[in-house]
Amino acid sequence: MKRLSSHLRRASLAFPCVLLSACLFAESINQAPRANVQVVTTGVSFRGDQLSFSASKSDDPDGDSLFAFWRARTCDAEHIVCDAVFDERSWLRLGADFSVTIPPQRPNGEITGAVLVELVVRDNDGAEHGDRVFVDVGNQPPAPALQLQGFAAPQGGFPIGTRVRAVATASDPDGDPVSYAWRYVPAPSSQPEAVVWEQVSDAVYELTGDVVGAWEIEVSATDPLGATTTQRATVQYQRDEPPCIQTTAPLALAESSYVLERSQPPRRFSVLSVDDDLDVYPAPPELTADGRPSPQGTARFRWQLATPDTGGALEPIGGHALAGYVIDPAGFAPGDELRLRVEIEDRNAYEVVCDPASPTCALFDDAACLQRVTWRVEIR
Repeated sequence: MKRLSSHLRRASLAFPCVLLSACLFAESINQAPRANVQVVTTGVSFRGDQLSFSASKSDDPDGDSLFAFWRARTCDAEHIVCDAVFDERSWLRLGADFSVTIPPQRPNGEITGAVLVELVVRDNDGAEHGDRVFVDVGNQPPAPALQLQGFAAPQGGFPIGTRVRAVATASDPDGDPVSYAWRYVPAPSSQPEAVVWEQVSDAVYELTGDVVGAWEIEVSATDPLGATTTQRATVQYQRDEPPCIQTTAPLALAESSYVLERSQPPRRFSVLSVDDDLDVYPAPPELTADGRPSPQGTARFRWQLATPDTGGALEPIGGHALAGYVIDPAGFAPGDELRLRVEIEDRNAYEVVCDPASPTCALFDDAACLQRVTWRVEIR
């Protein structure tokens, strides 16, 4: 007897029969299975994450065994346009989960906004039913870091007038390219025309402030989907302190004289070292460790000499800006008393306002930081 359709299968008695020859047999209709996709993965999923799906809640009204066919596609965030299948599994047993890794990009290069997973279940007679589900793909914002580079002041921060480089680095958890937007917030009383704010690259800016105080540099990192994270760093500009004479040769002792015999060779009186935020002695290297021009400079020296010929008054030694001065005792008479004075200054040219009669001078009453020393020399 010809089957009524490919979906007719079970034989059962239509009614009780008394005579075998009079019985009629009918086959029941095969009912299609019901597909049901369940998302196993919980929480927000991001590009590169693994998604898992289950068909375990799919069933068949007839109790037939079912097989699952899975397909996954990338889509836009609006679920309007989906792409070709990027992963599939053919006729798995119903209990086996389907797992895929979310692609970072769609075939057209756009960022993956969603994943469409389609399930088709089939029973032994070929009856099928489908279900599908969209899983939205989250976007993670960039994580920028901001590093300040510059010549540090001894008291912390940076000397005023020096260049501070701000370097941004950003890691994006999704692997997206990152763009930067920069700005600075000056300290109070700053004059915009006196500030230098220069772009070195997209990720590097340099600031040269004009006033002491707390400045702020801000960088915002943005990914292609508009997710933005802002990072800030404080630039503390400090006053450039006056320079300090550290060591001399010979020692400049205000309370005693240095004796020179006329028979002795010429004697050099020197400043051996000067400490300062920026302008030091001996002269610093011209380049920093990374090959850039050094912000440091060299301290400047002013010399004065008092002799019997000057009436004992200190007079500038013109044209002499070195760190030392030579006295030839043969050019003086026995019993002559000399005074040799040196004063130092840095780029800020602090005025030495101490009493001219004082052999030493400390601008800020710091005996450990002198801007003036004097040698008393006796010729014999």
